Amino acid sequence: MFKVYTEDTFSNDARDIAARHFDGFTLTRGVGCWRGTFERSQMFEIDTQDGERVYNFARELKTALGQQAVLVVEVSSNSVLV
Repeated sequence: MFKVYTEDTFSNDARDIAARHFDGFTLTRGVGCWRGTFERSQMFEIDTQDGERVYNFARELKTALGQQAVLVVEVSSNSVLV
């Protein structure tokens, strides 16, 4: 499981990029803080073992959204579709 955090730029670009990379994901929007400044944020939860695909997605997001950084968190978990 991976979580990818970036600024919410109020466009569908990030969502569309994620849909090109993954068959399924969860998108959650909220408020984050980067270097002391609060901003709208979005977090993608992606259930995959393919870390390379996730990092390619994160790099594409960073470029497309003009971000200084995109945070990728790898979560150790067991997940099962029921």
